[in-house]
Amino acid sequence: MGFSWQSHCIFFNTFLILVSASKEQLGSEPINPNGEDAQRALDFAVESFNAFSKDDHLFKVTRVVSAQVQDIGGLLYTLEAELGRTQCKKGENKTLTSCFVVNTAGMSENLLCHFKVVHAFWRDERDLLQNNCSPVNR
Repeated sequence: MGFSWQSHCIFFNTFLILVSASKEQLGSEPINPNGEDAQRALDFAVESFNAFSKDDHLFKVTRVVSAQVQDIGGLLYTLEAELGRTQCKKGENKTLTSCFVVNTAGMSENLLCHFKVVHAFWRDERDLLQNNCSPVNR
């Protein structure tokens, strides 16, 4: 009786979360939010957010508040960003770069999101471990 690949993934992610929690006191280092690695992690987080969001519109980053990285055997990115609701609907096969943020009353929505993305670089695999978003009052 062997483990399925899903069991291995669950075990691996649980291991990384536990290691992350035990190393939390070691802290993470601030990184350039415009750097290539931070942008890849943020792009992955927003793509995952959009895939699981119940909103029928896509969201995109309007401002990066902070970006940090921590070595936990993989790289754990802690990202805080503001997202804005775009005019693009899910399923329209548009890239986020071609979508603009809606600023019309009743249609606009801005969120402050806190993401944790782990990057297992030896497999070039990313997982969204945490996704907490709350409305921004403007």
